[in-house]
Amino acid sequence: MHLDVFRESPIAILCEDWAEVRRAVLRDSEARGEAAMRLLARDPDYLAQLRMQHRIVDANPAALRLLGVADIGELHEKVATLLPADPNGSVVGAIARGERVCQGERVLFNAQGKPTPILWKTTLPERVEDFGRVYFFAVDISEEKRAQEALDEARAAVNHAGRLSLVGELVASMTHEVSQPISSISLLAEAASRWLAQSPPNLEEAQIFVGRINASASHAAQVIRRIRDFSRSSRTQFAEVSPVLLVGEAIALVEHEARRQGVRVETEFASSLPAVVADAIQIKQVLVNIAVNAFQAMAGDERIDRDRTVSIHVTLQQGFVVFAVRDTGPGIADLGRILEPFFSTKPEGLGLGLSICKRIVEDHGGELAISSGDDGTEVVFTLPATRPTAGDGVDVGPREV
Repeated sequence: MHLDVFRESPIAILCEDWAEVRRAVLRDSEARGEAAMRLLARDPDYLAQLRMQHRIVDANPAALRLLGVADIGELHEKVATLLPADPNGSVVGAIARGERVCQGERVLFNAQGKPTPILWKTTLPERVEDFGRVYFFAVDISEEKRAQEALDEARAAVNHAGRLSLVGELVASMTHEVSQPISSISLLAEAASRWLAQSPPNLEEAQIFVGRINASASHAAQVIRRIRDFSRSSRTQFAEVSPVLLVGEAIALVEHEARRQGVRVETEFASSLPAVVADAIQIKQVLVNIAVNAFQAMAGDERIDRDRTVSIHVTLQQGFVVFAVRDTGPGIADLGRILEPFFSTKPEGLGLGLSICKRIVEDHGGELAISSGDDGTEVVFTLPATRPTAGDGVDVGPREV
């Protein structure tokens, strides 16, 4: 590399000697009869041993600033702390496999203890004799990380706003669902009091009514808990979750609205469905949003003889769990724009629901698509499958709510 480029570059550049490391990796791989990456996995100290044969030849001013040291001498003194061995053994693996380009992302701590996320890259030499001068380029991505965190927070806020909007649409049916058990509690309490007021008190009958009071209270608490959990704002939390559980909990949130609007909800699951790695609240948000849109579309259907049904089918196709939600509504006239942000077919709608759903699914590594015609609309989205989940290996026939 030309000296002027090395010195004047605003990008941090380290010149490192990997010649002895290369010789050791190839020698050990041949002597032990196994690839270097398997050696690293089997022997945690192997990387530290290789590290002792690696040295920093030079560092440009940008690299010294990045690491918070005054000169190359201070860097040599603190190299083990400032430039610890990559725990993934990326360069060692590239050498063992005969690859030339090697890159990655990691966090370094400078001499003052400040963490700095970086992207680094190197091109390993073609000639063996050139491994004494391998150039590593590093870029500080702190600002990019802060921008990504701000974007993540903004997305979380939009997701939360979308959930609250859904809650607002479900409030009427939820209020009715909660008021029923509360009214029952009042009536049951009066009945229990009458049994206790008898002489002698009829404790057996009173106990029956107290049990019914507990059941009604549990029902009301369950409805409130569902809506509270769905409404809460939280950062994305991925975990393995059953598709059957996701659909079941989403239906529990909308079944009151379905009954209120005279919609039958059916579900069907393929046998032996694997789990998906997902943020459960966000995927339930997708399912609830699609279902509520379907309810509203069918509510505006003037064909009074039309059967109002929403069917949810979950299958496994080529490593993806496929969720297909179909309604029997009038279809979508402007299908080409339905996934655009701020486009809505409803006068009072914000037009964010389906666009949020699409982004959530894509953030999970899946895809979302919509097809529509006179016989109804179908929304299909996919999520990457993981290993099989216990309890999913049963065909579940149509369920009606």
